[in-house]
Amino acid sequence: MFIWDDILVLVSITTALCSGFKFIVINPLKEAIKQNTSLLEELKHELQQSALDRRMLDKRISALEALHKVNEDRLAQLEKIVHRLESSK
Repeated sequence: MFIWDDILVLVSITTALCSGFKFIVINPLKEAIKQNTSLLEELKHELQQSALDRRMLDKRISALEALHKVNEDRLAQLEKIVHRLESSK
């Protein structure tokens, strides 16, 4: 009979320690993991948005470079015309 009492006391103590460990250590870790997961998802979303913004800026820069090239060509043609007019005087 006394052996069963000792076993019951040990099981009770072990259960109490495990419950305390879960409450003090495991539950806060789970909460921290949830928060980190949420933060990670937000960062992924921001990175995707940033990549999209960079692609849009690249398109705009390419368009501006193309227009700049067209303007340079027009300016070169106008300079040739001015040079011909000046030399014909």
